[in-house]
Amino acid sequence: TSITSPLASEKNLALFIDPDSDHEVEINADKIRLRQVMINLINNSIKFTEKGSISIRVVREESNVLISVKDTGLGIPTEMLESVFQEFTQVDTTTTRKVGGTGLGLPISRQLVQMHNGRLWAESTGIEGEGATFYVFLPIESKINEEGPKGK
Repeated sequence: TSITSPLASEKNLALFIDPDSDHEVEINADKIRLRQVMINLINNSIKFTEKGSISIRVVREESNVLISVKDTGLGIPTEMLESVFQEFTQVDTTTTRKVGGTGLGLPISRQLVQMHNGRLWAESTGIEGEGATFYVFLPIESKINEEGPKGK
């Protein structure tokens, strides 16, 4: 959170790690790439949140880890939840023009997560103020697989 904190402070948003998080879990993976994914997810949450907070939660599930980034921002219409992961697709071009972005961050993030045999998805009611939650599910032992997930 230290990299993204100044941006959150600028907008007077609370950025925190959920106290229920597993602070002991360690992922054996390409740390640089996963760090890029997390920075992208957190920055997106900050960009599309005008008031409230962004919380990060880490939970170990057997030999996997589930990371969530939840915001209180604009939210994503339910019919757009999957299309935000397509290159150059943005939910609302007027908002995107205001906050900036290329429409490549989420597709690249998903690809990086899949290279670790994980999954990246979003959930949202589409109601402004209820925001969106992005989930990263990864094996704790995530050796990078340049081919992407098995069977795809």
